[in-house]
Amino acid sequence: MRRLLLRALVASLLLSSVAAAQDPDPEAIAAALQLYQYRLLQAGTKLRGYPPEAVNARLEGSASVSLHISAAGALTRRAVIQSSGHRVLDEHALALLEEAVPLTEIPLALHNRAFIVRIVVAFVLPKEE
Repeated sequence: MRRLLLRALVASLLLSSVAAAQDPDPEAIAAALQLYQYRLLQAGTKLRGYPPEAVNARLEGSASVSLHISAAGALTRRAVIQSSGHRVLDEHALALLEEAVPLTEIPLALHNRAFIVRIVVAFVLPKEE
């Protein structure tokens, strides 16, 4: 059976606007965002899959997704920023990341802070031989 791959690549991580006076060391925040990104990708990798209809149609592409995480750690908004070109892949990327958020531990430096994570989910089928 063919092995299906789903690779998530990070496009960027953004911290939502927080008063500069309240921010601890900006490097600590950046490091915490990178750690969150890594943990989110780990959780997403465990959940990965490829929509069967996309496999049958041999659809590939990359969907850029924005996730808004509240100060309480909940997903408050999700959106496709740049489409993969295939609705089924875009919807799968949103669902995959939505499922991964509650499984992802938030680093201490981000506790009680709202932030935005932008991730690119790449859908790549193995080459036919």
